[in-house]
Amino acid sequence: MRVAAYQGPYLPFGSGHGVELIQRQLQQCEGEGVELLCCPESFLGGLAYESDGQSPADVALSVEELACLLAPALSSPVASVIGFTERAETGKLYSSVAFVADGAIQLVQRKVYPGYRTAISAGTELPVIPFRDTVFGILICNDIWYAEPARILANKGAELILVPTNSGHLRRDSTLKNRFRTRGETLAVARAVDNTVSIVQADVAGEQQGRFALGCSRILDPDGAVLAAAE
Repeated sequence: MRVAAYQGPYLPFGSGHGVELIQRQLQQCEGEGVELLCCPESFLGGLAYESDGQSPADVALSVEELACLLAPALSSPVASVIGFTERAETGKLYSSVAFVADGAIQLVQRKVYPGYRTAISAGTELPVIPFRDTVFGILICNDIWYAEPARILANKGAELILVPTNSGHLRRDSTLKNRFRTRGETLAVARAVDNTVSIVQADVAGEQQGRFALGCSRILDPDGAVLAAAE
């Protein structure tokens, strides 16, 4: 199976351009024979900087609302994993991804480790997904910082792990930037080697309003070798 990682632009919080940009990537993937596209975490709507007074509730979508928003992309023959902020029926908020294939949302998965001091709740499920001739699983951004989630997916039979990531939250601090870049580039290697799985990581890149995103998008083989990486 041919896969791709979309390194998206670091869009402003609340931007409505995500669907259009994903559509363009799906069209390009179709032309290049790609069957599965991994997009960044929270690419639809962006990450909220809660310490700055932004609320993830402002961009949260129910699964039904997400299906309506993604309608232009559902007809693509290329499957995709798309990050968004989910508003559950209970009112809780999650950093989630939707697996879109065969014209419909097949699965919604929630981030297990959303961090501290956030309105985002923790998910509890780490499913594996049989698709074409491959079984894959998903880790959302911070989930790859922990050894257990990747191990759980590998033990369930995952040969490939997709990692939708959004690093667009760091202040302009060169020491911090170097620290997070090192982790962004090496954690995926560690998880690949630990579990003998391929890794596809999709991040955002750019700067805005005193913050920067690292752009650590890459594809790794089970030995941790980088097969492709975005600048």
